[in-house]
Amino acid sequence: MARARRLRRSLPAKLRRQLENLGDSDEEQEATDPDEGKEADSAMMPPPVCIPSSSVETNADVIESPVSEDRGVQQQDSEQVSLVLATPQRRELDAEVRKIEEEIKNVRQLLEQPESESPQMSTPPPPRLRRRLLITSSGLDPTEVARLRRLCEAHSGCCVYQARFQFDPELHTTHVIIRESSSMSRVSERTLKYFQALVSGAWLLSFDWVSESLAAGSLLPESDFEIQGDLSCGVNHLGPARSRGGRDRCPGPSRLLEQFCIAPVGDFVNMPSFALQTLVQQCGGQFAASPESLPRRQATGCLSVAVADQDDAKFSEARCQAIAASGDIVVLNRDWLLDSISKFRVQQLDSPEYCIAPDCYDVTEILTRQRIRLSLFDDF
Repeated sequence: MARARRLRRSLPAKLRRQLENLGDSDEEQEATDPDEGKEADSAMMPPPVCIPSSSVETNADVIESPVSEDRGVQQQDSEQVSLVLATPQRRELDAEVRKIEEEIKNVRQLLEQPESESPQMSTPPPPRLRRRLLITSSGLDPTEVARLRRLCEAHSGCCVYQARFQFDPELHTTHVIIRESSSMSRVSERTLKYFQALVSGAWLLSFDWVSESLAAGSLLPESDFEIQGDLSCGVNHLGPARSRGGRDRCPGPSRLLEQFCIAPVGDFVNMPSFALQTLVQQCGGQFAASPESLPRRQATGCLSVAVADQDDAKFSEARCQAIAASGDIVVLNRDWLLDSISKFRVQQLDSPEYCIAPDCYDVTEILTRQRIRLSLFDDF
């Protein structure tokens, strides 16, 4: 009885009045049935009441499941006394159930979607791994070389210093650090390694890349330090960038000189014959040891060019004229070859700047006879 009274007090006033009315009707029933009333007096229980959880006060702290007490009390019509009270624990449980149901609903919707409509999982891209850098230098003083070596040691996992330029596939030089002009930024003189970098598509960088990378503690992007021109054929011809861009579009050997067979006339100042041969072949051209070895009057699809160094003490214009007159050979100054590599564009064959003994041949006629169509001024 005490428990029932406590439960009654925890109910709202409206529900308490309903319970009292039900209690009065029970007393009338007991008066008409004295036998049952006697039994009910020993264990008086509140009448069965089903109370919705939404109508119960929020400060209740008991969840009472349906209870049936048979201590001498005979249940009428199998009715159970049930007090269902809303509590904070019950509300938390309901919220968890709703959350789980919502997740199950979402999963079912995803499974029912076609594969093409399912949302893509956003996974972060893997970190970009820098390839191994094989670095050499050209024109640097001993102090600058020492700093370059220090940069390579600081990044020994990906940087290796090379004393010489390497064309070997396993040890192919990737970067050439060259001395800039004292008066112009990102402009350099033309050295052998300058040309080797161009024909192989290697980076040609100023020493500022080394200095600023050391200061930053990391290898900076190369594009901000790339050489743009040289002191011989233009300070902003962008030959180095054009060389690398051609390799990105067409991996493999360069095609810059693939329509030419080239032979030296005499010696080149500051460039041995084997180095000249390597440059020509790296650009896709054919190399002949002498003008006498060049093909003549043959529809080979390859133009024969003899290049002479007019700065050579042994240079002979008479010999150049004899070579040009012997048949289908264009005789040009060596600057034509070096400027074509520097700018990474084939220069005009009939330019007065490059022609030697122009009266001895006609370039257009030779091209027509040899069935050659040159792709001049194109990027390779």
